[in-house]
Amino acid sequence: MRRSLLPQLGLPSGRGRGRARIADLRLDLSMFFRRLLFMRASRADRTDTVILPAAPGAIPGVLLKRLGRYVDYLCARNGILTNGREVRVYEKIPGGGIELSLQCTEDEIASRTEELRTVLRIAPPDGEEQAVEEPLATEEPPATLVGEDPADLPERAGEAAPEPILTSDEASSAEWVERPDPDREPAAEPEPSVEPAPATPAPRPERKGNMKVIAVYHNKGGVGKTTVAVNLAAALRNKGLRVLLVDLDSQSNATFAVGLLKFQFVEDDDIIQKYVYHILDSGDFDFIPEVVRKSRSFNTPEFDVIPSHIDLTNHQYRLTMISACRSRLFNKLERVRGDYDIVVIDAPPSKDLYAEIALASADFLIIPSDLRPFANQGLMNVRQFINEVNESRANMHREPVSVIGVLPSKISTNAQYNKYALPRQKQVVSERFGFSLMDTVIYERMPLASSLSRTISRDGLDIPDPKSIFDYCALDVSPTTQKAADNFRELADEVLEKAGWRE
Repeated sequence: MRRSLLPQLGLPSGRGRGRARIADLRLDLSMFFRRLLFMRASRADRTDTVILPAAPGAIPGVLLKRLGRYVDYLCARNGILTNGREVRVYEKIPGGGIELSLQCTEDEIASRTEELRTVLRIAPPDGEEQAVEEPLATEEPPATLVGEDPADLPERAGEAAPEPILTSDEASSAEWVERPDPDREPAAEPEPSVEPAPATPAPRPERKGNMKVIAVYHNKGGVGKTTVAVNLAAALRNKGLRVLLVDLDSQSNATFAVGLLKFQFVEDDDIIQKYVYHILDSGDFDFIPEVVRKSRSFNTPEFDVIPSHIDLTNHQYRLTMISACRSRLFNKLERVRGDYDIVVIDAPPSKDLYAEIALASADFLIIPSDLRPFANQGLMNVRQFINEVNESRANMHREPVSVIGVLPSKISTNAQYNKYALPRQKQVVSERFGFSLMDTVIYERMPLASSLSRTISRDGLDIPDPKSIFDYCALDVSPTTQKAADNFRELADEVLEKAGWRE
């Protein structure tokens, strides 16, 4: 940790202001005796960020509780958990508690150092150019609260400069309790929980056109593509539209996400007999009504799915030799044009045959991107790939695929990042790569990950039980979950408008 993260953030080890020190058992003893004697932390104890290493390969829940206690006790704004493989940044939220603000792997630290500094409000090392505008030299940025969109934050000025960073590496199972501090301004009241919207779909908007086919594609993985595809399909279904989700990715993440891969043993695999491969393999058999499934306990109401399977990888070479297979999905979708209003295609993060078929079959394209350097550089490949596919579409006398825009996804909720770094990243997308930005922003919130990774215990086994963000609202009515659901409602509205639908 000290060899990789701290030096890159410009935080030398040792004592004194702006430095990090190891505080193992001493911090726990101090907290214990001060709690025993009803004493609060002294001003000398206070810090800005607490860093807590975990055992390699794991971030146990007990460490998360302890990090929360440290953040509370030391009146810190941020807490960092690292297990040698990934780094998670948490921020204190109103009413007590901490919430995930940023997450990256060890390999991503170098490319995301500026983002980490922005979130933690750490000045660049001596000699390195400032990453923010001139006004920052005379005006301290306001403190930020994780889990809130920039529009929700009040303007605050005159904050004191950050205190030194403190590091700790011990674990404990004691409960974390928020304690009032008379020297600090009282925290804002937590937002009231909002009851989830009714599960029954709204009346279907009046149809003003034929079925719309929307591909979700970026040739870089890890940008939230599948999360966008499945929750967009759910949001559109909740509006009363007839929705079909097509999984063209051999990783089958969308198929898993909608609850169709719950079997635990190979002999229970009921997907391999009929999945998207069979749609592509024949022009005379295996039409969509014969292959389609319903999502399973994923959304209320459920929607139709053409599943994928890891076996799809084994057929790519043979299908590549068959030129007709590139138009079979499009042709078979044409046969069910009267059965669906919207088709969402989850394309693979590559420039292979299956990605080509996705873009060749779609009317519209959404490009999710976290707007980080690697994802932005990949947009040049996306632009080239779109041009190549459009040549093939022209040979079929079809219009070019219409790019709805780049969808900012997995975006940090940190207000400083949204105020200073995000606008520059958006500017790069439009000026350097020529793509327009969508208005909706999908923020990186813990409920989005939790909803798709849910499990239930049955006969000693953990059975996958993923939920759409909308059904997850019934299980977790926190404001953060509601905001995540609202993001996808906004996305559905924007997609319908730009695809030619009107309420």
